[in-house]
Amino acid sequence: MPNVAFNVFWRKILSGDFSWNDDFTVRCLLVDNSSTYQPNKDHANIQQMKGAGLVEVATATGYKRGTVQEKTVEIVEINNNRIPVLMGGPVHFGAIEEGVTIKAVVMFGREGISDQDAVDFPIVYIDQATGLPKESNGGVILWNPGANGFLRLAPCP
Repeated sequence: MPNVAFNVFWRKILSGDFSWNDDFTVRCLLVDNSSTYQPNKDHANIQQMKGAGLVEVATATGYKRGTVQEKTVEIVEINNNRIPVLMGGPVHFGAIEEGVTIKAVVMFGREGISDQDAVDFPIVYIDQATGLPKESNGGVILWNPGANGFLRLAPCP
């Protein structure tokens, strides 16, 4: 399944209800390989995604949801084009026991002071990226966006 940016995210960012580089908390969760979820860009919260078959990696494996640190909006050059991108520090998911297969990453906006699946909204579902699916080896799992950021904001070609 291709990567998906959710409509709820676009509505919030374009209406000014969400700003990447303010005090809004952006979190990420890992999707277990047993998940049957088929991304739907109209899903509006994490609970709805779980109701449609999304299975999160079990916390008993050492996994924990991660937070995007040091969020900024930058202009970077990609393939000779200057493109705005959403940047941030690496996301830390803990030391996950060996043999757990990570199918995808879901980035989401936290609506309150703690995670609440019924109201936290999805930003992107990423299952087509370097290293995915990934089998854990017992070490710490990090998602580092690198020089091209987490998400590109550009018009369609």
